[in-house]
Amino acid sequence: MSRVPSTEPKTDTKEQILNAAERQFALFGFAGASLRAVTRDANVNLAAVHYH
Repeated sequence: MSRVPSTEPKTDTKEQILNAAERQFALFGFAGASLRAVTRDANVNLAAVHYH
């Protein structure tokens, strides 16, 4: 059974975190954005932020 390549571009975890942080900062400012909100928006766990 062969795999069909996805036509959807893949975003790595680091890029997901950075994109989510950018969105959170734009919406709530630097002081209003929380790490938990960023991880929730990026759909990653908290340890991924510290790893990347």
